[in-house]
Amino acid sequence: MSWVFRVCFGFPYFLTYTLWPWRLFGGDCFVPFRNSVHLFSDHIAIALHEAGHALDFSRRRFLGAYMLLRFIPLGVLYQEFLASKYALGYLKELGDKKLLREAYKVLVPAFFTYILGTLVPTTLQTMLLLPMLILGHLIGRVLAFTVA
Repeated sequence: MSWVFRVCFGFPYFLTYTLWPWRLFGGDCFVPFRNSVHLFSDHIAIALHEAGHALDFSRRRFLGAYMLLRFIPLGVLYQEFLASKYALGYLKELGDKKLLREAYKVLVPAFFTYILGTLVPTTLQTMLLLPMLILGHLIGRVLAFTVA
């Protein structure tokens, strides 16, 4: 990634990460400025999802421009979808059906929270959070059930 993106976006991220107390409570994420994954949970599907972001970014030619997609509503959904797709694809290849079922139960509801946060105005998000989580969990469990 070019120095322009590292200075304009990476340095503010570094300051926020260093000074803001939210990092004490965790929050799994991929940091494209340093090409690193921060893991606070112990769930394999979440780790694979974050590694999926790293894989996705490694396949891009213009990393800075691709990183800017995070600021466009459908761009963040695209990147989250790809990261989950890579995670689920890896678990399918691995052949561990139990892990695959658990991944569906975690990654699908998480994706629904991104849909909510991206497409729904802030004033409605609080009212729709529980229904979206329920819908995400239902769909995740249906997909987990279909794993043969």
